Amino acid sequence: MAGPVTFTLAAQAFRVGSTMLLTVLVSRFLGAEALGLLTLGLTLATIATVVASLGVDQGVIRFVARAQPGVASAPAAVRTALIIAATGGVAAGSLAWLIAPMVANVLFGAPALRIMLLIFALTIPPTAILAAALGAMQGSFLVVQRSVIEWIAFPLLTLALAAGVLLSGRGINGVAVSYLIAWLVVAVVGVSIALRIPGDAGPLIFRPMLALSLPLMLSLLTGYLLFHVDVLMLGGLAGIRDVGLYSVATRLALPLFLVLDSVARAFAPMVAHLYPQQQIERLGSVYAAATEWILAINVAAGVLIAMNAESILRLFGDEFVAAAMPLRVLCLGIVAATSCGAAASMLTMTRWQRLEMIDNLLLLLINVALNALLIPRFGALGAAFATATSATSVYALKVLQVRWLLSLQPFRPRQAASALLALVAAATSWLATQPLDVHEHLELAVRVVVFAATYGMLWWRWGCSATSREVLQSIMQRQAPEAAKLG
Repeated sequence: MAGPVTFTLAAQAFRVGSTMLLTVLVSRFLGAEALGLLTLGLTLATIATVVASLGVDQGVIRFVARAQPGVASAPAAVRTALIIAATGGVAAGSLAWLIAPMVANVLFGAPALRIMLLIFALTIPPTAILAAALGAMQGSFLVVQRSVIEWIAFPLLTLALAAGVLLSGRGINGVAVSYLIAWLVVAVVGVSIALRIPGDAGPLIFRPMLALSLPLMLSLLTGYLLFHVDVLMLGGLAGIRDVGLYSVATRLALPLFLVLDSVARAFAPMVAHLYPQQQIERLGSVYAAATEWILAINVAAGVLIAMNAESILRLFGDEFVAAAMPLRVLCLGIVAATSCGAAASMLTMTRWQRLEMIDNLLLLLINVALNALLIPRFGALGAAFATATSATSVYALKVLQVRWLLSLQPFRPRQAASALLALVAAATSWLATQPLDVHEHLELAVRVVVFAATYGMLWWRWGCSATSREVLQSIMQRQAPEAAKLG
């Protein structure tokens, strides 16, 4: 057994793939406007769920993980979190139900959105309860079980139900009902597992739970808005169809941030270990290596997507080709931002967490301002430019802050090889498909395979530094004992 880390990454990949397939189905069957309605409904429901949970989905992790017999009770923490989440979910869901007509007609000028919002209002209680249950499972180190429920069972069930709805011709509101049913089912499963977490019964801990969780809720809400405020503002300032077109571009570009997240999960513990020991030189090497790995993956992915933007978007339907330029702008901005992204881990792992929080608030404010300025004139392209510009500028600021506070910077001349090698691989993949007279989708598949094979070999031979190889070996050696314990 490779261990929970590997399983979690695989589950995340499954979730991304399932979500992308569902997006293709909705786009193909119903078009951009229907996808825009679904995107706005999901976005607003998720924001409401974050608020409804009051942060207990994060706070319960700490209480359950630190529970000790005779000192603290894990079952009491679980029951407290579930009660708070259920109460908040019902309150938020009721409010969402009441204001759905106003939100649809006044804020977005889309009467067709009303039914969608009413359906998603019903999802808020079960999603809030599920979030608390998943947090309790993580606190009890049931990582694999949480991954199965959140990233495999839910997307798979949603995909199956939605596919049946689309084939039966029930429309986009039927797809929303599929989400509701899927959340209800997995919420029941998640709660049943969470309630079986062992421990002595104890009194409920409402005050300590809320004291810890409420600040976490604000942080989670800020983090979610960072990546979705452009969708909300596009819906309010442009139109539902623009949201549908833009949502496909974001679904293709935003997974590049998952690369940053995955690398950060591997390198953050090393930073936390080296900084207290004042191993600054070694810390600088780890910092540079993390940046090198992010660049190696994201530059290649960004070049591949930008090169084939029209062909990729045509998978969703011909009308989505209009999102090609927003997609290219998003890819460029996200590649630039994530190339500076290791600086965020440096700040959070070296006692500068508050500065990282301030940076994120600044990013949100800049993003809102640029969206308000650019969307009325340029629509989806303006939203893409606002997101790309704000993310790049604030992440670059993080690099400068690390340089100022720790006298470390992540960039090395050798890292430029990633861009050069990606261009060589792109040219190779393009030339390889010129003699072919095949369908565009098959041509795209050939280009992806040739690009990946060419770039992988070139980068491992000429792009990967000795430091990166050493750090990778160190990570694998650290994980090997854990895998042996879990196998």
